[in-house]
Amino acid sequence: MKRNVVSLGKTAHKLKREGKLREAEEIYMRMLSIDSVSVYAFVGLGDLKRSARCFEEAADYYKRCLEIEKNNWYALAGLGDAYRGLGDLDKALKAWYHCLHLRPDDHKTMTRVADGLRKKGKLDDSKEYYFMALAKYPLDPYALMGLGQIAMEQGDDDEALDFFERAVEISDNPVIGLT
Repeated sequence: MKRNVVSLGKTAHKLKREGKLREAEEIYMRMLSIDSVSVYAFVGLGDLKRSARCFEEAADYYKRCLEIEKNNWYALAGLGDAYRGLGDLDKALKAWYHCLHLRPDDHKTMTRVADGLRKKGKLDDSKEYYFMALAKYPLDPYALMGLGQIAMEQGDDDEALDFFERAVEISDNPVIGLT
């Protein structure tokens, strides 16, 4: 049974990557019919719903996963993204802070936290997280763009331009690329 669920999970993940979302969803549902507590299926379904912008459904799947495995990093990250899609930055930040507790060096989550704090108007806190992300990954174009946006909001056009130019340089360089 376990091997069958793992095999189905790999197939569903492959279908999701290929853009065959309906087929992937059917396989994730089949996984749940075999193993009703498959965290992999719940996260996969949450990811599918989130990519379809069905944020409420996505959040429900992630929460079901977290009922089974409270520290599932993938469910927490997805839940934060779903809450962001629903416009609830407080809940999104709570989920992302939990992610950082589990993986303190994850620069992508640091950038998500920084984005959320920036949108809430907490610019100094936001800058702190953007710089933390850059300390972990100096080529993070999203952190650079966020810092550029803050500099613009604070009226420092020269600093904003510097951050934006660095982000464009990274994005235009196929050797560096986006990660």
